[in-house]
Amino acid sequence: MSEQKVSGAILAGGKSLRMGRNKAFLPAGGETFLRRAVGKLEPYTEEIMISTGPSPRYTWLGLPVVSDAYPEGGALAGIEACLGSAEHDLVFFLPLDMPFAPVELIPRMVELAGGMDGAVPSFGGFYEPLFAVYRKSCLPAIRSHLERGERKVRSFYPDVHLRIVGSDILQEYGDPERMFLNVNTLEDYQKYREWMSHE
Repeated sequence: MSEQKVSGAILAGGKSLRMGRNKAFLPAGGETFLRRAVGKLEPYTEEIMISTGPSPRYTWLGLPVVSDAYPEGGALAGIEACLGSAEHDLVFFLPLDMPFAPVELIPRMVELAGGMDGAVPSFGGFYEPLFAVYRKSCLPAIRSHLERGERKVRSFYPDVHLRIVGSDILQEYGDPERMFLNVNTLEDYQKYREWMSHE
C-alpha cells in the first residue's frame, strides 16, 4: 500500500434504470456487486464509504454512508459528498458496476497523483472519471460546477491539475476494455458472466 493514506468511496447511488433491478445485488462470483466492490477496496484504503445518492442506503454494511448534498447532481454530487466527508486528503473512487476494475492500480495512481489534484485513467480517447483518485483540493471546482447545474463528472477537469493515466500504464494491468467494463444493461451483465466463466 502507498505510504499516502487514502480513503475509498464506492459509487452506489445510481438508479439502475437500464438494468431494471438494483445492480448492487447482482450475483458476482458467489457474492454481490456491492460486497465485491467493498472487498476490492479493503486492501488499498484506510476507510471505505458508500456513496448512495440523495437517500441513505446500505447502512446494514456497517460502513459510513454518504448522501448527496446536491440531489440532482448525479455521480459528480457523489464525488463532492465523499470528498467532503473523507478522513484523508485523497479519495479513490470505484463504481459499483465495474466488476473487473484493476484495483491493484490504486497505489500507482495515488503515486501519480503526487503534487496534483488527482489522477484519472484515459483509454480509447475517453476518461474513466469514476475510477479515479481525487484530492480535496478539487472541491471548490466541483461545487462551482454543481451550483451551476452541471452533472458531467469531467466538467471540472479544466479547473484542476490532474495526472492522466494513459494506455501505456493501463496495459500493464490487463486489457483496458475488460477492466473498465460497466455493467449497465442485461447484455453487459451477460458479457460479464461469459468472461467470468473463462477465468
